[in-house]
Amino acid sequence: MKKTAILLSCFLITGSLGLYAQDAKALQETARNFSKDGDFSNAILVLNKAHDMDANNISISKDLALAYFQKADYPKMQAVLKPLLDMPDADVEVFQLGGMLNKATGDTKECERIYKKGLKSFPDSGPLLSDYGELLWAKQDYSAIKLWEHGIQADPVHRQLL
Repeated sequence: MKKTAILLSCFLITGSLGLYAQDAKALQETARNFSKDGDFSNAILVLNKAHDMDANNISISKDLALAYFQKADYPKMQAVLKPLLDMPDADVEVFQLGGMLNKATGDTKECERIYKKGLKSFPDSGPLLSDYGELLWAKQDYSAIKLWEHGIQADPVHRQLL
């Protein structure tokens, strides 16, 4: 029994040392594999480690926010996203994530504000036009059709985040 416990401890220590030896990009890829398998808890653990190693990596932060979204941990998602939304180099996916968060929490005013801010920087973004259109449609604001038409013309082959 003692030998089993010692072997198990050695295995866990060796495994965790391997995790620390990896670089942030490798950890991000490992986390993406966890997410693909639906294991969001482990994805979050690994992404937090990657974020600690490279806190300025927007891609890692976006993956962490998405993992929190998939786990429905909206307060933690908001904590990760808030600084990203205020960055001057925030990309389309950051604004999509902000919209997704606020739709999920029912804060349509903040959701609309985020989409408008994103569309100021990316006026021809198919994903943002589509998502903002969905928000307006849900509010029975049929100007959503114009947004969708503009999105189709400007970015006919856009990809959705989820």
